[in-house]
Amino acid sequence: LKNEQQQRKEEVEQKRHQQLLAQQEEQREEEQKQQQQQQQREAREQQRQQKDQEQREQDYKNQQQQQLLLQEEREKELQQQQLKNEQQQRKEEVEQKRHQQLLAQQEEQREEEQKQQQQQQQREAREQQRQQKDQEQREQDYKNQQQQQLLLQEEREKELQQQQLKNEQQQ
Repeated sequence: LKNEQQQRKEEVEQKRHQQLLAQQEEQREEEQKQQQQQQQREAREQQRQQKDQEQREQDYKNQQQQQLLLQEEREKELQQQQLKNEQQQRKEEVEQKRHQQLLAQQEEQREEEQKQQQQQQQREAREQQRQQKDQEQREQDYKNQQQQQLLLQEEREKELQQQQLKNEQQQ
């Protein structure tokens, strides 16, 4: 009886010991499982953070590159606008110079025409004066000729009268 009691006691003790070992094993496995899960979570979090960091860096790079491209584009546009303005300015200067030259030519031509017109008028005035003088001279010559003829006629008539008187006296 004593032996049976002792045996049962040992069996109970052994069973309890096995249950304890089983619990400890289960607890160890649970802890190991939780530790593994924690490590996985930490690894995933680390990967996520690393990915976020890489994304931020990539975004920053892209932004910098975009700004650089925009700046280059703006500088290019400014250069083109400046070039366009310079070309426009040169065009306007050439046009203005050509216009001034044309005005100068027109002024010179106008002065030349005026000068020629003045010379023509002076020539015409001199010609008119010459013709008038010639006309007056011709009229004067005609008057002188008429007067000369009249005097000669009077002279001849006087001579004829004297001759006639002389003839009458002689007769």
